[in-house]
Amino acid sequence: MKLNRDILRANVIVHVARTWERIRLDQDNQEMPLDNIASVDAIVEIADYIMYNETVKLLLDTDIKEWDWYSATGHHCSDSFFEELAMQDIYKVNNMSLKYISKEDYILWNNRTDEPLEDLDTVYHYTSIVELFNDDNFGLGYDESVIRLTDLPFAWQIKINRAIKK
Repeated sequence: MKLNRDILRANVIVHVARTWERIRLDQDNQEMPLDNIASVDAIVEIADYIMYNETVKLLLDTDIKEWDWYSATGHHCSDSFFEELAMQDIYKVNNMSLKYISKEDYILWNNRTDEPLEDLDTVYHYTSIVELFNDDNFGLGYDESVIRLTDLPFAWQIKINRAIKK
């Protein structure tokens, strides 16, 4: 059975709206750059944009019984996939930035578990990374690496930004 485009679009709109509200609650004064009426238009526009994502198009063309979310998206379910796309687009459309991280910040990453080696609020400026590598006592394990925060999936950037903010 193929998925109906209208049902999928309605599902995406719900996930975009949920993500919009979570982001709004996380903002200073719990306000978004758009008022309530303009927010509705932006949410629908973002959902329509997500419907043009290559993976979403593939989902619409595939028999739903054969669909494997993890192998297709790296997410275990549609919720996390749609909400990550929504997060990226909400920040982009509203010209919002993550205040507490920059391109000059790095994190120590466990490639095996695909998560940070240390607490989420432990980040290193690039000058600190140079100092770490110059220290003879510092070393990375086989499954460990140093990753620029802005190269991480956006969902991780949000989590790290929140941890640093706290």
